[in-house]
Amino acid sequence: MPPGWDPEAADATIGEISFDSRNRILSAEDWFAELVERHLDDDGDELPGVRLASARLVRVGLNDARWYDSLDADSGDLEAVAAAIVDRDQVDELDPDATCAESLTVIDFIGVEASRRGDRLSHSLARSIGHIFRNDIVALVPASMSTFDDGEFGFDAKKQEGLRRHWARGGFEQIPGTDVMVLPMRER
Repeated sequence: MPPGWDPEAADATIGEISFDSRNRILSAEDWFAELVERHLDDDGDELPGVRLASARLVRVGLNDARWYDSLDADSGDLEAVAAAIVDRDQVDELDPDATCAESLTVIDFIGVEASRRGDRLSHSLARSIGHIFRNDIVALVPASMSTFDDGEFGFDAKKQEGLRRHWARGGFEQIPGTDVMVLPMRER
């Protein structure tokens, strides 16, 4: 049971978010986050948790000379984030509080368990990430690739636009002229 948690003062559900950092690519830190639902049995003992959502994050220090190359070495989407963030004036217009940010955390992937889609758990996890990395610029690129009914894999404009609207409802704002979205500090 979490320290300070009083089962008499709350319901029997505990939300848990955990973070783990394992790998590095140049100066980029690879992080993993999970949103887990936990319940207590009738005796107040914790039952095994159920994972609701998970995310892969990549974090770089913006004062490290290799931050851009680190993102570029990982993937094209992360390089697109780097290209959008390198012009800090655009980010600062969307989020004036980010002016002094020394790190960038990119949400590379968020997955929500199929049975819980529609509960906006991706928004909860993204805001939790924003809260944990509260002094960072937090960004993502809405997915644009899909496997179509004919088995072909390619660009899916409908999917990208739907995800752009989804993330906007979660507080993210698009950097003009890019596919990159940032979570302003006021939305965390």
